[in-house]
Amino acid sequence: MFNIFEGLVKPDENGNLINAVASDYTISEDGLVYTFTLRDNVKFHNGNVVTCEDVKYSLERVSGLLDGTPLISTLKTIQAVDILDEKTVQVTVESANTELIYSFVAAIIPVGRRGGGSHWYGAVFLCLLYASGGDCAEEKSGLLAGGSALSG
Repeated sequence: MFNIFEGLVKPDENGNLINAVASDYTISEDGLVYTFTLRDNVKFHNGNVVTCEDVKYSLERVSGLLDGTPLISTLKTIQAVDILDEKTVQVTVESANTELIYSFVAAIIPVGRRGGGSHWYGAVFLCLLYASGGDCAEEKSGLLAGGSALSG
């Protein structure tokens, strides 16, 4: 599903992190606070703009803050996800980890969306048919950041 969903960052062809849903990010000197600025006009397949609320929901979901069950073990260190303004999300973690930024490839999904069913919602692709554990027939949604495809 990595090719369907976009995280805040993603690896390029050489394994270096590049911006994806985020246009920029900073990490505090003590490594405990990550601040992400969202790219303009990134949209889900249905035309809805990706918001800070979607990012907050997605990160709280995968870290276990919503239900106590982390879906990505490295993100269970997240203590809080705060919306600073309409374009900025701040993530506070329990302890510094120089490799943690790589976990922010986690999928950004719409608030309340848990996945499954006949459609998955991604920032770039729409999965038309999905069977749990199976393959996905995907197509470009045509609603890409700034009217052009996110590279990669």
